[in-house]
Amino acid sequence: MNAPAPTRPAPGRPAAGQAGGPGWKKYWPLALGLLLPLLLLAVLYGLGKAGLAQREATGKLGLEDWQAANLATLEAEIEAYKRALTRPPCELPERSGWGPAPAAGPAEEPASLAGEGPVSPSTPEAGENLTDLVERATVLVLVDGPAELTRGTGFFITPNIILTNRHVIDDLRKNRARALVTSKALGGAVEARLLRSTRPDELRDYAFLEVSPPPGRNPAVLALSLEIRRADHISSWGYPALFVKTDPQMAALLAGDISAVPEVVYSEGVVSVVQDLDGLPLINHTAEVSHGNSGGPLVNGRGEVVGINTMIRVDEQSNRQVNIALGSRDIINFAAGLGLTLAVR
Repeated sequence: MNAPAPTRPAPGRPAAGQAGGPGWKKYWPLALGLLLPLLLLAVLYGLGKAGLAQREATGKLGLEDWQAANLATLEAEIEAYKRALTRPPCELPERSGWGPAPAAGPAEEPASLAGEGPVSPSTPEAGENLTDLVERATVLVLVDGPAELTRGTGFFITPNIILTNRHVIDDLRKNRARALVTSKALGGAVEARLLRSTRPDELRDYAFLEVSPPPGRNPAVLALSLEIRRADHISSWGYPALFVKTDPQMAALLAGDISAVPEVVYSEGVVSVVQDLDGLPLINHTAEVSHGNSGGPLVNGRGEVVGINTMIRVDEQSNRQVNIALGSRDIINFAAGLGLTLAVR
């Protein structure tokens, strides 16, 4: 029997079992199934790495922006505090409960002080000491202006005249706003009338208010002293906002209870230096003052007024505060020019 003739693969077609032959075809789905996940993982890894880099860059930029904005805010706040510290320490942006201020009208010519006779200073009453005497002479000054309530301090230089700073009563001078003064010695708030004040364009900063103490009330009149030297021990008296804002009597007064009287605040220190500015004595001292002390007395150890607290300065390099009072020598001379003779020791 003849053997069958060997078969030959057709031209262009590999034999079974050879590479590219019918045996490879059955494995290509498996190879493709392995390759596609690898490709997908590579793509996802690349995208993830790029996204991470983008997030890191974005996050870094956001942090820098935040830091820069925060720094700018802090610098603005520091500048605001510096400006506040160079202003007279007296403003309190709150409204009182006394009702609307009188409508503004034409300014009146301030009354003259001429004709006032010599003044005798008060002495401590039975059971009083010098501290009680100074407290009895010190008053809280409130001016209810069109936009806000201005608060400061004053003290009696005659039985019915109070000395304070001009900047405390600016609204009273410009807009005929309502002014009240109060103290324990007065027993409650009483109306005050502006007699005379210095000009706003000069460093000298005085205002004279007239009041009529209620019957039976006897606020003390303080003597003024011409003697003031470096290293003298002194004290400041007044109504600084730092203390008065937490006084329940102040809250009651602002709510409309004119019989409520806040506590006067005392602080002590020494005279650092007395400087002469074109004849105006500036007393730099360490007795603590802040907003609300403006117009208050600076007192020596004998209970005599050596100056009127008026302004503060801040040393930007050391962040120290300097408290400045205008010396009594100038107060006495200015009052004499108005025809008012004060009690001097």
